[in-house]
Amino acid sequence: MHGRQHFQQLWVALCIVLSCTPSAWTESASSPPRVPHRSLTAATSHRVGRHSEPGQRPQPHRATLAAAGSQRARDLHSSSPASNQGDSRAQGNGAAATGQQAGQHTASVWSTDSSLRPGAEAQPSSMHVALGERPASVRAAGRQIPLSAHECWWEGTPEEEATPEALTPTSHHTVCRYSNLLLWNQQVYYVAEEPHPHLPRVRTAYEGSMWTETVEIKIVSPDALPEDWPAAPTNTLVAVLFWYISHFGNYGHIFGEHGPNMHVLACSILGYCDHSNSKQTKDLHILFTNTVDKDLVWVWPSQVNEMWACFSQHRPTLLHEPQAERQNKLILIKSAAAGIGPKCRSLFFCRPFFGAEPPDADAMEGWRQRAASCFDIPGNTTLSASEAPLIAVMNRPSGKPRSIHNGAEVADLLRQQFGGQGAIIEHMRFDEGMTVRQQAAAYNKIHILIQVHGAAMANLIFLPRGAIVIDVMQKGFYARISWTMRQVRDYKNLQLSYIPLAEQASHLLPVSLESPKYQDLSSKEREQVARAECPRPEYSDDCSFWWWYGSSVIVDGFQAEQAVWMAMHQVGRGTP
Repeated sequence: MHGRQHFQQLWVALCIVLSCTPSAWTESASSPPRVPHRSLTAATSHRVGRHSEPGQRPQPHRATLAAAGSQRARDLHSSSPASNQGDSRAQGNGAAATGQQAGQHTASVWSTDSSLRPGAEAQPSSMHVALGERPASVRAAGRQIPLSAHECWWEGTPEEEATPEALTPTSHHTVCRYSNLLLWNQQVYYVAEEPHPHLPRVRTAYEGSMWTETVEIKIVSPDALPEDWPAAPTNTLVAVLFWYISHFGNYGHIFGEHGPNMHVLACSILGYCDHSNSKQTKDLHILFTNTVDKDLVWVWPSQVNEMWACFSQHRPTLLHEPQAERQNKLILIKSAAAGIGPKCRSLFFCRPFFGAEPPDADAMEGWRQRAASCFDIPGNTTLSASEAPLIAVMNRPSGKPRSIHNGAEVADLLRQQFGGQGAIIEHMRFDEGMTVRQQAAAYNKIHILIQVHGAAMANLIFLPRGAIVIDVMQKGFYARISWTMRQVRDYKNLQLSYIPLAEQASHLLPVSLESPKYQDLSSKEREQVARAECPRPEYSDDCSFWWWYGSSVIVDGFQAEQAVWMAMHQVGRGTP
């Protein structure tokens, strides 16, 4: 037991340290992107970026790739036509400019330690390489087929120098914007004249265990198009987000991690930042790239469907599953984005240990404003000292795992202690059918929130600025306070305060008490389980289940009172 406690303490310290490392890559989702080149210049070396001395953390490689289909472009490992006339900026419809304008096209590659990123202006090098003119489409075998293009950004090991074994989440982050891709049934095609450009490997999953999930794009020459294709595309998708979905049944991970990460990609690469812009939500489509566990993709709470509507009016679909509306139809994807940059939101994987950082405050604020618009709550609610503070004991349905077993009693105690100071204390329960819209409206009025650590952490973005979060942890899981701390820090603009409670006692539910292994325990061993001590090494997985998924929480009233007393002082309503 002592060894486990020491491990938990070490883990908490490690998580806190890692989450405090300064950001190394800046990304803003608060405004539409601008393609990072006015005049188009190029570097001619294969090697891009700087290398560190042995024992040092690799210096970040920040590079933008844009090229047309020539040998020089292939050498530069890119293929994205761009005009050398004027500023390629996303227009009012929110779609990023493809840069396919008449005139001379060039390749541009920068290697710099400035904050180059999708949507940032870069200082080009002094070299200039002209690649000649290139039409927007070609005629082959009587067909009118558009040529594809792409533009990529990376940080970490340059993709062309890394072997497949070396491409890990800690060394490689690539984000790409594509134009004029073709979708035929379940395959995405990139049409390019020979010699074919090199398409960087782009992973679509932010989690380290799933980093091999990528968007597979097949390059095809105009004169080698499949014979069963029609003469021209029959349908068009204006914008597509390629994404890998995980945590299929967990509202907290999908809303708290996938949501902000998808927003950063859609906003910074495609310029689709605003839910209130109906044209953006009409034009954008989400294609899941999952090739494993595909049957689990749709196993999520009904509330998650509400989140997809914050991005698109269309239900997400699986790229690799036959879809009636796509079958045997040649579909033009005018603009698409894929990839996980070194700025992402995750309770674990988007941290310095994995070569990543949380998104900047502006990016997270952009996601919060998207969610506020989507669920009809004010986007700028701020606490006022003149208001009667609302203290909410937020609870799951009675008898559910990680519900507060004595929630009503805790609320009554707080009402006795703080009701005379003008505070309003409510014991709120999540009803089984409670929508995200209803949850958002409830959270947006709370000054001091008391809730058990769990999926509801995702709802912190609905709190007003300056709110205080009192996090209740079960025995045996105190190390996870770092998860809530990160959530609070990631939403810097909300200026939330965080107060953790010490480990609280567990109340085992029937799902635990009636399990065969628990029934096999002696009375002394059951007492150990109640103290969050696993009595038998071979029961370690079962103990974790009993404590995390098979129990509710008994909150210590005195500890809750002390935490609220601190919170009341922070909102300016405390008494000596």
